[in-house]
Amino acid sequence: MESAQDEEVYRAIPKIELHAHLNGSLRDATVVDLLKAKRKRQGATDAGVEADLPAYLFQHNRSLEECFQVFGLIHKLTNSLDVIKRITREVLEDFAEENVKYIELFELSRASIECIFAPEHDKEALRQLWRESATTSLLG
Repeated sequence: MESAQDEEVYRAIPKIELHAHLNGSLRDATVVDLLKAKRKRQGATDAGVEADLPAYLFQHNRSLEECFQVFGLIHKLTNSLDVIKRITREVLEDFAEENVKYIELFELSRASIECIFAPEHDKEALRQLWRESATTSLLG
């Protein structure tokens, strides 16, 4: 078992991430938050929003089938520029916390494909997010 000191040393080592998928790097809490927001937009009551959240969202040892269920859910939830901006910022923050200095981040959802054909101001908003990440030391 690793000590807290070992963990601190590992965290301090600069890292690179050569192949990360945006939709595979979301925080569990963000997925739950996005799902609750979607259910509210669909007219669910406050109690209904909390009810029957898929159990696999809270499991850390998911089966392969459950992983694919999560990915399917994530694709349904990441369908707007605002959501893409939010999750991009969060994912960059999470990698920065792990002392990642370089990342190749892929985003292949329907929303990203639609973004390719989006108005230029939407594309510029995403480019600005990346520039901000670089200048605010998110990735060192």
